[in-house]
Amino acid sequence: MTTSHDKMDRRRFLMTSGILLGSAAVNPLWLHWASAQELARQQVIRYASNHEDIKSMDPMAETNTEEYMISRLMHEGLVAFPPGNDFALDNLQPGLAERWETSADGKTWTFFLRSGVVFHKGFGELSAEDVKFTYDRIRDPKLGSSHRGRYANIQEVRVLDKRTVRFSLASLDIL
Repeated sequence: MTTSHDKMDRRRFLMTSGILLGSAAVNPLWLHWASAQELARQQVIRYASNHEDIKSMDPMAETNTEEYMISRLMHEGLVAFPPGNDFALDNLQPGLAERWETSADGKTWTFFLRSGVVFHKGFGELSAEDVKFTYDRIRDPKLGSSHRGRYANIQEVRVLDKRTVRFSLASLDIL
């Protein structure tokens, strides 16, 4: 049985496909490249979605996939997994941390932050205090972050100096 909603979705798909195919035939690829370069120069991110509206740009308060995807374009982590190697700890790459050390038992991780990482609009250079604040905030039950459970294994986040932060884990269990 076909509903009016199904018909509308098919029409929308066909219209969008026609528009995309038509624009590809008219606009050479270099025009898209030039447009992307101009947006990068202006520091503009355009993200199209046909799902839920964005309710927050606070990465700790994300509630849907769109917010998560946009947040990943705007925020960098201490480390990153290279494409195709997600969750392979041996393949971690530097992010905001230029390097890190792990204790022999694997329960203590010390991150050494890159120097010169600054917040936009003159809010200063990233510090270990900022990292501690971020992780303490996401783990705060009062915030009610949907990501809180991912960080339940963190026992403590401790600032060692301006550019060094240490995480102590309760166990080696990973979600």
